[in-house]
This record gives sequence, C-alpha cells and structure tokens, in this order.
Amino acid sequence: MRRWNFDRILAAVGATAAIIAVIYVVLDHKAIGYQRGVMINRAIEGVSRGMPTIAQTRWMPTGDELAVVNKAMADLDTILDGGSNASAYNLKGILYMRRGEYDNALASFDRARRLYVRKRSSLAIVVNNIGDVWEERCEYRSAEARYRESLSIKRTSLALANLADCLLHQRRLDEARRYAKEALTLDRMSIGAHFVYAKILWQGGETKDALIEFERAIQIDSRYQPDTHLEFSRALAATGEPDRALDEASTAIDIAPSFAEAHSWYAGLLDKKGDATSAKVERQRAVSLMSMRKPGTC
Repeated sequence: MRRWNFDRILAAVGATAAIIAVIYVVLDHKAIGYQRGVMINRAIEGVSRGMPTIAQTRWMPTGDELAVVNKAMADLDTILDGGSNASAYNLKGILYMRRGEYDNALASFDRARRLYVRKRSSLAIVVNNIGDVWEERCEYRSAEARYRESLSIKRTSLALANLADCLLHQRRLDEARRYAKEALTLDRMSIGAHFVYAKILWQGGETKDALIEFERAIQIDSRYQPDTHLEFSRALAATGEPDRALDEASTAIDIAPSFAEAHSWYAGLLDKKGDATSAKVERQRAVSLMSMRKPGTC
C-alpha cells in the first residue's frame, strides 16, 4: 500500500512538473510574441511619418529618413531571426520599396501573403502593397491586376483609391472616377481617395470641384502627403493664385525635403515672382536630388 501511495506521489509530482513546464513555455512564447509585437509597432511608428507616398517614393531616402528606415529594418531582422511573422514581412516589404529594392520587396510581400492566407483583411492589404510595387515601377497593368485582386478579397477604400490612380495613369478617366467615388463612399476621411478624385476632376476640366477636393485632402491631414500640396500648387498656379501656389509648393518641400519634383516646381514659381537667386538655389537642389532617383521608376 505504501509503495502504491509513493508511486502515486511520484506520478503527481511528475505531472505537476510537466504542467509547470508547459505553462513556462506558453508564457515564454507569449512574452516573445509580445516583444515582437512591440518591436513591429515601434518600426511602424518610426517609418509612418512621411511614409510613403507615390510621388515622394520615386527618390531614395536620405539623412534622418534613411536612418529611420535602416533602424526599422534592423528591428525587423531581429524579429524574423529564426521565425516567421507576417506583419514583419509586410512592413519589411514596404521598407524595401522605400530603398528601391523592388525584387526584395516582392519576395517579402509574398512571404507575408502566404502567412496571411487565412486572414482576409490582412491578405487584402498585402496584395494591395504588391500593387504599389508595380505602380511605383510604372507597370500599371500589373499594378491594376493586384489592386483588383485585393478588392476581390476585401473591398477597401485604400485599394479602390489606388486602382483609381492606376487607371488615371492609363488615361481611363471614367473608370478611375467610378472607383474614386466608391472609395469616398466607403471612407470620407481617406486622404488618398480625395487626392486621386481631385486629380481626376482636374483632368476632366472640373477645375472648381478639383480645388475643393485638393483642399479636403489637405484638411484631413496637412502633413501626410507632400504630393497633394504639389498638385494643389500646380492647380492654384493654373487658376491665377501664384502666392497660394508658392505656399503649397513650400509646404511640400517642408514635409519631404528630398522631393526633387517639388524643388523643381518651386524654382519655376520663384522665377515668375522675380526671385532669380532663390530660384537658382532650388533648381540646383532639384538637379542634385534627381541623381538619387530610384532605378526603374518613371
């Protein structure tokens, strides 16, 4: 009887130890998962400021922006060392895009896509991001296919606005207008939807409504998209408001100092204002920045 009790005690002790070991493994796994989540959020926060817009991303990051991108990439490499994390691969793809490493971006997005296969909302975002790679390379048919695929997974304002912009580049104005309006129906606070709709209206000759849409995009977040300020500046210049046009071009440069196209446009406005000295400085800056244009962009 004593032997039997002793065996039961040993078995109970062993079972308890096993349970404790499992608890420690689970807690450790959760701790690692939490730590990875914190690092991903930190990387996202670091690169989200001024990141990324189609116009701005035609040029390589420099200075502080490059340092932020590289630091975020190092954090993500730490997360992915010896494991798989869909969010990390997705963000890494965005960073590769920012550095002009398009093949690496596509490979990273593809890994995220495979890991997100059962999460439709996240999968739709990754497929949309693949479309962004092709659009940045000005391969609009490939971009269009990915945006449409993203919409077939889940209808989002983001993919609708991107598809509208892609169609606009292909001069398919009526289709672009339809998707931009749908994007705004889904999300009235979408900066990208207001911006692309403004460009569509402008190209369609609806000047007054286009100016209103540009302003709406800026009012939602005046620091988000430097290319919104640039296009608004061009529209203002064309409608006889040179001072406001100058202010908007200056704002675009303040948000994105490496935005070569904004420097070039600003130089032209300064010339018209009679400030040849400042115009020369801006034009030289634009030429210097043009040399940092990413390979493969248009």
